[in-house]
Amino acid sequence: AATAVIANDTAPWATCPVTLVNITIDKAATLDFENGQKLYFGSEDAALAYNTNPRAYWLSPWELPLPGSDGKVGIPNWMGEIFYCPYSNETMVIDMKTPRMIHRGGQNIYFCCYGCIASFWTDPSTAFEGGSGRDDEDSRELKQ
Repeated sequence: AATAVIANDTAPWATCPVTLVNITIDKAATLDFENGQKLYFGSEDAALAYNTNPRAYWLSPWELPLPGSDGKVGIPNWMGEIFYCPYSNETMVIDMKTPRMIHRGGQNIYFCCYGCIASFWTDPSTAFEGGSGRDDEDSRELKQ
């Protein structure tokens, strides 16, 4: 079970895209993506719900991002960190220009290009660890 964040807690935190509860990421259930990225959840049940229907938890056109800088950079704030695209394994230094899929509650999954976002949009499970993301011919063709 995840622990709710308290005001003076300095541990990195996130908001579960399923339950919208604040969680500390070191105690959260996770869904691992190819090449190291993670989404953090308030419970194993919430992670399973996301895994079953990821699109239900992406920020929709009818929802607003979080207010202030949190909505621009996301939470946790990974600006300046090195991540790897779930499809191409390309190294990315996360900044405001990095393509991303924004989730309810402010978490992001980052991609090297919009072609890889389109692959995720088409079949999200191909980016999950153990999925077929590395063998996605469409993604390779877009990168060439």
